[in-house]
Amino acid sequence: MSCAEPKTFTDNNGKKFTAVPYGIGNETSVKLDTVVYQISSGNVIWSIIGCETIVVPVVLVGYQLWEPVRLKDKNGK
Repeated sequence: MSCAEPKTFTDNNGKKFTAVPYGIGNETSVKLDTVVYQISSGNVIWSIIGCETIVVPVVLVGYQLWEPVRLKDKNGK
């Protein structure tokens, strides 16, 4: 349903982990401090298209608005 996809990364210790998309409703429980996220433009577009349903924007903005892109560098950027 969502355009935002989970992404698997390998940390400095060689351990693999998966970062999942997050939104306004689950930011504190899902967002990882070591990962850079960006807004999923596809989810924004689908939220606008499906705004009359109310359910589509709530799910997409509430739980899958930002998607993982890459790991933060040594400077935290």
